[in-house]
Amino acid sequence: MKLFDILESIIPDYNDEIIISPYYMKYLYKNMGSYPGKPFGKNEHINTNTTEWLEHFLFDKEDEIKIKCPHVNDVGDLTNKCVRDFVKKWLKQRLDYVRGKLESNLKIINGKISIYRSIRVNKKVVDGIVKERIRLGNYWTFDANKAESKWSFSYDKPITINGLVEPRNVDWITTIRRNMDYMYGDYEDEIYLKTGTPVYVIDIETPDMTIPVNRTLKV
Repeated sequence: MKLFDILESIIPDYNDEIIISPYYMKYLYKNMGSYPGKPFGKNEHINTNTTEWLEHFLFDKEDEIKIKCPHVNDVGDLTNKCVRDFVKKWLKQRLDYVRGKLESNLKIINGKISIYRSIRVNKKVVDGIVKERIRLGNYWTFDANKAESKWSFSYDKPITINGLVEPRNVDWITTIRRNMDYMYGDYEDEIYLKTGTPVYVIDIETPDMTIPVNRTLKV
């Protein structure tokens, strides 16, 4: 299943400018990497739960920017058109890379994408997830090896939720943008799900056992 085919089937008139939109660029420059997400729906929103990666990018690319923009004194000056054009060109290249990474690494089973989520919780929370009293959460990964406990209710035992999700229930614009993150995009291989969306949970792995679930729960 090609990613472009998925995007075209879900997002009307999909093109790269939807990902690197003027709105996206405006807030990227304004917030130095705390960029906007755009869930499939009516309104674009600002997703600030991310690193300020643009500042690090400009620092790391200082020599390249000075070659491309010899008259720029401050490579962090995002009011300068040459610097902004440098950033946008890199983003387009990064988008091509991310699209290829997703197409190569997404594991499709019976039309659904394999996803994984790790958190640190206590037994009460595990029971709450299984009994649908606690939602699963939006932030997942498509790489089982990168499912790490970055968020928790408490500093208790790590668990990994193994699930399957339909492509139409993924927030693809936010997913792609978060994978374009200069600092953590490749570290997390994140896949961001729409709130309230169903996920077929296969099982929950704990340090002591694997708990079979085999039913649909909500994000």
